[in-house]
Amino acid sequence: MTEDEYLNSKDDLLGRIEQQLNRAITPILERALATYDPATVDDEYLGDLNDALRADIGAAMFTA
Repeated sequence: MTEDEYLNSKDDLLGRIEQQLNRAITPILERALATYDPATVDDEYLGDLNDALRADIGAAMFTA
């Protein structure tokens, strides 16, 4: 394998990983944003939202 072939293969792999992550994470973020109202949030709500997003995104990334 030449250096160019290796770099192209690596770029292709990283592109596929990025697509898989986006497919898993985008729906989670869309659901969170659908219920987010900046006019009514407080620090506790944002902390809970952050914790929930971290858990959901972690599960999507590492258990798929």
